[in-house]
Amino acid sequence: MALRPDEKRNPLIGKVSAFIKKYDLIRPGDSVICGVSGGADSVCLLHILRELSGEAGFALHAVHVHHGIRGPEADEDEKFAEKTAAVLGIPYKAFYCDVPAFARRNRKTEEEAGRILRRQAFDAYIREKELRGAKIALAHHRDDLAETVIFQLARGSGLAGLAGIRQIIPMVGQRDLRAADGNRTVIRPLLGVSRREIEEWMEEKGLPYRTDRTNLEDDYARNRIRHHVMPYLEEEIHSGAAAHIAQNALLSGEALDFIESEAAKRGQKHISVKDGICLSGHVFSEEEPFMISCIVRRCLKMLAPHQQDITAKHIEDIIKLGKNGNGKRIDLPGGIRAERTCEGLRFYFEQEKNEKEEAFEELLTQTGQVCCGGWTFSCIEDSCIRLPIPEKPYTKWIDFAIISDELRVRTRRPGDYLTVRSDGARKKLSDYMTDVKMPHALRGRIPLVADGQEIIWIPGYRLSERYKITEATKKILRIEAISNTGASPELIDENQTIMQENNYE
Repeated sequence: MALRPDEKRNPLIGKVSAFIKKYDLIRPGDSVICGVSGGADSVCLLHILRELSGEAGFALHAVHVHHGIRGPEADEDEKFAEKTAAVLGIPYKAFYCDVPAFARRNRKTEEEAGRILRRQAFDAYIREKELRGAKIALAHHRDDLAETVIFQLARGSGLAGLAGIRQIIPMVGQRDLRAADGNRTVIRPLLGVSRREIEEWMEEKGLPYRTDRTNLEDDYARNRIRHHVMPYLEEEIHSGAAAHIAQNALLSGEALDFIESEAAKRGQKHISVKDGICLSGHVFSEEEPFMISCIVRRCLKMLAPHQQDITAKHIEDIIKLGKNGNGKRIDLPGGIRAERTCEGLRFYFEQEKNEKEEAFEELLTQTGQVCCGGWTFSCIEDSCIRLPIPEKPYTKWIDFAIISDELRVRTRRPGDYLTVRSDGARKKLSDYMTDVKMPHALRGRIPLVADGQEIIWIPGYRLSERYKITEATKKILRIEAISNTGASPELIDENQTIMQENNYE
């Protein structure tokens, strides 16, 4: 990316431009969606990307996510973000989410729920604008990177903790984060500049921004690190502590990429997919201790791409389990279970013994979205789709005119059935689940799209023959299912294929 003369005179824009070029974050022809909260960091990023977009030849968009928290203050943030985008002439859209309600329904912290809903908002925008392969620009900066390294090392997150926040994350095949039925990438162009540089540049330019009061409080661990740990390191240990930690994180990230690439190559002969992720016991005798831990982490990442609570101690416990006798298992964060088998280890999602299966039922409207059973379902009319219909396990196109009742997302009921042949032949849902060897723990909680007692779609399994698109179809509805908790066992077959083809991660 060439620098214009005025960029050479402006140190901040020059540094950001150089960082983008060094890590190949943006290329000519890219579509970049900037997340704009209204704070100094995101507003700064939006202005800088606007400055660079012309000569660099990429299209810029802006998205704001209203979390349903902080009341009128958050409403003002949204208005400010909209005004800022309008002044810069950048396409903009706001998404409104009820983070507290989502967190309660899905048994998550509000912080985790917010991450999930923000990802879904970006993906919804990508689908709406048909921005296949879009890049999502987030405004994390150098201080955020240093704080994250301290936070992750304190939690015992292992080698990955040294890398902190990555400057670029290709999202390929991660079905809980799928976007526009294709790939998309998260980029962080500000990781090379500090919070102080950003605020000084904003003041120099006279650019307004919003301040989120929750960032000034000590309610979150990250805020306590920001307000107390980092100032102590800077003042009492070394004045360049944050910069040095951040630089080491970037170097560690490059080393981690190489290590994970090697783990992917070696893991091919040890990892298989069968009712979860299976790891051959031969790995413990054929690989070095360090590589064993890397391959174990790869198994967990295949099962739950965005599980953030696995620590070095968990990996150590898993390896010990793998070297012991059969029939033992351990429970890991995020509902993951590691079980010792005759062949080695198996990783899968499982309900806790004391957790009862809960029936649920939600109305799915023609243009609506519902969250239930740890999934989000959304509908949209799609008159552009043409035969042959794409084969996608978690996105389906149905003949909407055939619906005889109301579309609902629910758990199974007695009498449910599927149409399994074009001649109208039916099969009981229970018989179908047995035929496909669906795990018993999944049968009572998998979400089903139903029209009365007829099951239209079992996500990850099959679509009813009766609702498939034909030449006679007049009205088409696209339904998409997104897991809110990470990839589940029935998603893995597709994930593994994509990972092998694209060097997953």
